Amino acid sequence: MKTRFTPRILFVVLGAVSISYLPQQAFGQTKTTYKEKDLGLLPAPNAQPDLTGLWYHINEKQIKQANDEYRRLKNSYPTWDVPEEVKRELDRINGRLKPAPAVPIATSSESASNALQKEQTNKAFQPQKPLSKSLPLEQFAQLTPKARANTSKQKIETLAALSKQLKRTDFYLLMGWTAVDKGMLKTAEQQFALALQSSVRDIDKQSAQQGLNSVTGVKLQQSLALRDVEALEQYLNADNSGYAKEVLQGAAWQQYDKKDFKFADALFRLVNDNEGRYLALTAQRSEEAQDKAFELACQLSKEAFIRRCADALASRQAKFYDLRRYKQSIEAGEKLSRLRPLNVDEQALIGWAAKALQDTGKATNAFENVLVASPDDTVIANELVTLNQYNESELNRLALKFTAVKAIQQQRVTRSAWPRKQFLLAYNSNDERVTAAQYKEGISALYGVTTRSRSGDEGLGNFDVFSHYVGYCHFQPVNHIHWYCSHCRRRY
Repeated sequence: MKTRFTPRILFVVLGAVSISYLPQQAFGQTKTTYKEKDLGLLPAPNAQPDLTGLWYHINEKQIKQANDEYRRLKNSYPTWDVPEEVKRELDRINGRLKPAPAVPIATSSESASNALQKEQTNKAFQPQKPLSKSLPLEQFAQLTPKARANTSKQKIETLAALSKQLKRTDFYLLMGWTAVDKGMLKTAEQQFALALQSSVRDIDKQSAQQGLNSVTGVKLQQSLALRDVEALEQYLNADNSGYAKEVLQGAAWQQYDKKDFKFADALFRLVNDNEGRYLALTAQRSEEAQDKAFELACQLSKEAFIRRCADALASRQAKFYDLRRYKQSIEAGEKLSRLRPLNVDEQALIGWAAKALQDTGKATNAFENVLVASPDDTVIANELVTLNQYNESELNRLALKFTAVKAIQQQRVTRSAWPRKQFLLAYNSNDERVTAAQYKEGISALYGVTTRSRSGDEGLGNFDVFSHYVGYCHFQPVNHIHWYCSHCRRRY
């Protein structure tokens, strides 16, 4: 008996065959209870995850990474309503796209054209799902980085305005980085600022801050190329993150290494780097720069700058003395004495400068300090005697205080005793001329004349008083010396 195949039977057979070739797919579902004590604080029910990383893996066809990121987002956001576009793209890269529905074969009583017309009519009456407002941004996120970079600036401005309406952090970051690549710094800065305000996760805040730093960095590099110090100062004052200061400080040291010390000094001044500024000023050869470095060092209270100030004052003291600017030399020495004790040379330099200005009191005080530190300095002792030779009380005070001054004072008295016929004083002072005048037998004879005269005409007498004396001495045993003198005085 032959089997007859009707059209209905044929349709059922074909349907069974087509079903047998459909890909088999298994579905599983598990129920999870989220407890705050186990997972910490969960995201807000309406919170939307950042899909930037997920779209990146999808576009790069990184299947494993895309699936891992999708599972992580689902675990982090249990109430997340996954967009249809995400589902479709995940199904596409995983090979899970559903085949197109089979078109029913027309029966003998219904032509193929009527069947197609009927299908189109059914589609027309099916309700259409409204398009998502975020669809343009989601589609833009699916583009490759090269395609996004080739997008026109006008479209980027339109998408940036849309991101402001949607107020989603991931869209802010997407448009911000895109604007940076296109050189649209103002748009990028606005998008990153909004992202920083709206972000909840730390990673989003860090990304937004990095974006703002990128915008600031581009502006700083442009102004550095133009050497626009005023613009750099404005960017520095507007930045609260410390990024601008870090960039400018690095640029200042780069200019210093290039030996552009003037520009380096300007940058160090912006960031208040006193160490760098001092080095940049001292590296310059001009006297103006050296004076600024000296003023800077003496304004600061740090130990390193105090030492630098003291060294500069010592140098200026010597320089001013060599230039015969004695008053400024003394001022530098006195300022130096307030920072640290003066050494012998610095103290003596004040004395020499004061002596040049005929300031006996200041010179005496300076030389006296030198002699305290170096009591055997005969040069300084002689200067003290010379300065105070007409001030007997001061000279006696110094002679009592310093043996070197006393010795010089005695030497002066001794040298004047013999010419004054003060033979005994000369002898007691060990004047060599007394020894040379002694007779070999130990007997010495001395004769002296003293006169007082007046001026007058010839014949009236030239001398008022004339006196002379004769003396001799001899040595007796045990080193005894006896002097015998006779004085004669005659008036005219």
